[in-house]
Amino acid sequence: MRDLKAIFAALVVAALVGCGGNDAIIDGWDAGQLDAAQRDAAAVGLSGTLTLNHDAIPDGVKGWVFVYDQAPGVGTPPVAYMQVAASGAWSFPEVAAGSYYLLGAVDVNRSGEYDTPGSALADPFVIVGPQPAPAAGVAIDVLTVRAMVGSTRFAGTGGDHTRLTLLWASVLDPRNANAMTDATVVASDGTSQFPLAFSSTDVAYVPATALSAAAVDGTYTFTVSHPLAYQTPLAVEVAHQPLLARPTISSPADQHHFGAVQDVQVTWERAATTSDSLVEVYEGTTRVYKAEAITSPFTIPASGAGFTAGHTYRISVIDARYGGDTNLISLEAGVSDITISF
Repeated sequence: MRDLKAIFAALVVAALVGCGGNDAIIDGWDAGQLDAAQRDAAAVGLSGTLTLNHDAIPDGVKGWVFVYDQAPGVGTPPVAYMQVAASGAWSFPEVAAGSYYLLGAVDVNRSGEYDTPGSALADPFVIVGPQPAPAAGVAIDVLTVRAMVGSTRFAGTGGDHTRLTLLWASVLDPRNANAMTDATVVASDGTSQFPLAFSSTDVAYVPATALSAAAVDGTYTFTVSHPLAYQTPLAVEVAHQPLLARPTISSPADQHHFGAVQDVQVTWERAATTSDSLVEVYEGTTRVYKAEAITSPFTIPASGAGFTAGHTYRISVIDARYGGDTNLISLEAGVSDITISF
């Protein structure tokens, strides 16, 4: 229908990782400012357990937990961090009451890079939060599989429909953190199954056949198996709640004809509960313009979209919301279209 996967990916990066990417998450640490000593005792402030793929961290593999008072990736260093105990236990008794983001990482490739503040994250990690403190028994589960489910609400024959538009999974080898291309991956909504196949274009597992199913309000389960890396299949779940609304475009009117080529201002009312808006322009089936993270009203520049006299264009306004964490992501969108001409 349209490149919603790219839209979803942009939202995920902006919302869950931050503008700096993986390196920025831990860039700028001062080793002299942080206490990296291991702690096994019960915490007064924050404490819990770090696991890998729902299970204990393998012998000889290191794990870390980092505490932030802002979302990781915005440039602020952690307020505390530590290497977890062999049991996976971690604790920060000095953390004051408040709300924090937690980043858990497991050194699957056994490189040990996390010992030095400022090194890059080359292994699987997860960001959770905001987490209220004080709290004990906080579970942080790092996965070597990341999965996304996306759906879109759109106008169709007989009324609005919500279609499943995205099933996506990235699979790392749990033995060395290398990307896997030969795993068997199947997604299920509890009733229907959707086999996924590795795509070199997406560098991930995507539906082997075109999606044509309605989105389900519930849980999507991704099951990964491999004769060596995932002898015991790994199942991960993404909670998904399809959006039941879409933006209302108030101007321009549908089928509006402009007497001369000009910039076009689009005004809309955002769909309830959504937090991000995007605008796309199509000529036929070709997208000629896209703007992300925008608010109403928004002006589409004629030069940027390549508007030309005698041509017809479709303008799509997409509202979206997202949920989950860095491993398991749910993305729900609603789209409304109008057609204009010059």
